[in-house]
Amino acid sequence: MTKESLTELEYSLKNVKSSLINLKKYPRHSHYKNNLQKTLIELKKKNLNFQAVIKNSNISKKIMKNFDSQISILLDENNTDVKLNTLKNLEMFWPEIENEFETIKQNNDFQISEIIPNNEHKKDLLEAIDCYNTNSYLACLVMCRRSFEGALVSCYKKITKTEPIRDNICPKCQKKIGTLYMGITSLHKWALKEELYPDKYKSLGILIADLGAGGAHPSLLSEFPRDSDIARSQIQNTAILLKLIYSKTKIL
Repeated sequence: MTKESLTELEYSLKNVKSSLINLKKYPRHSHYKNNLQKTLIELKKKNLNFQAVIKNSNISKKIMKNFDSQISILLDENNTDVKLNTLKNLEMFWPEIENEFETIKQNNDFQISEIIPNNEHKKDLLEAIDCYNTNSYLACLVMCRRSFEGALVSCYKKITKTEPIRDNICPKCQKKIGTLYMGITSLHKWALKEELYPDKYKSLGILIADLGAGGAHPSLLSEFPRDSDIARSQIQNTAILLKLIYSKTKIL
């Protein structure tokens, strides 16, 4: 859940207020009458979107009842003065709505399994949710990748009793010239081979890695999207794989 719907609703209310003030000054002017109707239609749309966002949330019924009654007056009442007074009431009431909405944001419906231990990787995932709640969608993608990669590293160490490194072989002389960190792609392939999660989840691991990289590095081809739906899916996918990883390693 984000604050976008609430911000859009507030902006729509300000447009209605502006239209009402103009209409009160020029009550016979058709332009201002038409403009008010447009802003009211937009308000109705934004309110429906807001209602969809808070559906099934734990927002105070008392607050929402008050809010709904004020919006209904704005949409249904014909008297300009009554509408303006209603907007004044909403402005006074708005901080309560914002506070209530902040509470809802902290209780998203992300299902984080208790199987995932309270380690750094879970903290990374929770931080990703914090990023999502503040509309920091690119940061959310990066933190999800960090969470997933960290969990893979931890499990690799536990199972193999070694560090996740491999020999760096010179392609010409075929001699060892050092070691290299395996990286998230190789760790993901290893996890699939070890059956830490089923092969059908292969695409999820690749997606988490790619989106995390996209969030961390500027794209040369096009602007990388700051998208709430993508960020939300990234959190959900990460939570699924971490649950599967720790469910498997718990019994090893």
